[in-house]
Amino acid sequence: MNPYLIRLVVVVAILLLTTCHHSSTKAVTAAAPVAPSVALQQVVLHGNVTSNGSPSVLVDGLPATISGGTWSATVTLISRPQSVVVELLTNGLPVAQRVITIQ
Repeated sequence: MNPYLIRLVVVVAILLLTTCHHSSTKAVTAAAPVAPSVALQQVVLHGNVTSNGSPSVLVDGLPATISGGTWSATVTLISRPQSVVVELLTNGLPVAQRVITIQ
C-alpha cells in the first residue's frame, strides 16, 4: 500500500476522532486518495455528512458537491505537504472545521 495513503488515512482517522460536534450535526468525515508527488496534481476529497438541518461543505472556501449524504470536491495540489480547510455548515452557519494536510 502507498505510504502516503497510509499516512493520510492515519491523519484523517485522528481528525475524525477529534471532530467538533454541534447539536444539529451528527457526523462529518473526510478522506483523500494520494498518488506520488507531482506539481499541480488534482486529488478528490470525499466524505460522509449527516445533519438535522440543511448541510453544506466548503473545501478551501469553495462548495463541495453533496449527494445522498456523501460530499466530494476536487482540489489542485501545488506542493506537498499542502493543507486544505474543510468546513461543515448547517442552514448556512458554520458548525465544524478541520484542516487536512495532504502528504
